[in-house]
Amino acid sequence: ENVAEREEIASNSDNNTNTTSTTQQPSTNLQQNKTSKRRRRPYSRAHRIRWQSHYNELRSYKEQHGHCLVPQKYAPNPKLGFWVMQQRRQYALKQQGEGKNGRRSSFNGPEGERRAKLLEGMG
Repeated sequence: ENVAEREEIASNSDNNTNTTSTTQQPSTNLQQNKTSKRRRRPYSRAHRIRWQSHYNELRSYKEQHGHCLVPQKYAPNPKLGFWVMQQRRQYALKQQGEGKNGRRSSFNGPEGERRAKLLEGMG
């Protein structure tokens, strides 16, 4: 029975080379490969540049206001308020420890440690 089933599966896959299910499988594998690559290298160059840009905006905010307590809905720069909120959330996750409730902080790893130190130094 196993041999017959294998032959039937093989003949079906040979006859259906242009079916949707056959074409989706390589795409799924490609998506899995992309996902695994992202996990190995979480910080793209564009992400690092964007993070540094927000960091510089936060430094300017601190120079003007004397603190880093940017409101979440900071009208002159709404993205900065959201970014600061996200950094606080990621820092709290790091303080709780990796793996807590299955969550991982973006401050883990060497790049994350560097970022955390920059933000801690700012206040």
